[in-house]
Amino acid sequence: MNCPQCGGDLADQTFCPHCGAQAAADVGVNPYAIGSQVQPDVVVRDDAALEIPNFSRALTICLREKYFSLQGRASRSEFWFFFLMVLVVDLILFLLFLASPIFLLVAVIFRLYVFLPLLGATIRRYHDAGVPVGVFLAVYFAVPFLITFDIDLESHELLPIIGYILYMIPFLLSVNGGVAYVAVTAVALFGLSSPIQRAAVAGLVLVNLCALLWPGTRGPNKHGPAPRKRPKERRETQ
Repeated sequence: MNCPQCGGDLADQTFCPHCGAQAAADVGVNPYAIGSQVQPDVVVRDDAALEIPNFSRALTICLREKYFSLQGRASRSEFWFFFLMVLVVDLILFLLFLASPIFLLVAVIFRLYVFLPLLGATIRRYHDAGVPVGVFLAVYFAVPFLITFDIDLESHELLPIIGYILYMIPFLLSVNGGVAYVAVTAVALFGLSSPIQRAAVAGLVLVNLCALLWPGTRGPNKHGPAPRKRPKERRETQ
């Protein structure tokens, strides 16, 4: 019989000769003692919880596992790693376009390919931060409207509906991703003639940026459990 505290041999004694602990049946057992047969409780993790991915896992999640998904939550790592990839590819295609116009077609194909993943990652990031998706919709419908309204008043060259569609398409295709988003935002901020409209666009873009950078809500929310770091060995088996 072993001591419940230190694991030493009791040799049928009431008190342990090694540590002096009482060998009564009602004494709590130290599960970490040497020789103890009682194992400590295993912390059970929620396997449904989303992971906080590294760069490669973020691309796998956004481009393969959740290509069409607008549901659930996305950590800041998931969104911004994906944004970084799109930014780098956009920049490379832009530089290649300067050398040959054919790469404009490649850039458009790439932008169409990442449109849904970027949209999904953006909405899932809003879900994780606890920001209403209505804020996202306000940004992506109001900014093109402000650009169209400015052009319609100043030049009268475009009908409002046609102008709105023309500016809505590239802005929506950018969806917070890469050089396209930065370029369209820059055009909106510096190309508008009215200071009020520039301030309105800047405010909408700032709200959107804050939502994408905002920490996720602690614990589960209505969109699912909070993302968490997974053990290294589990990530390697994905």
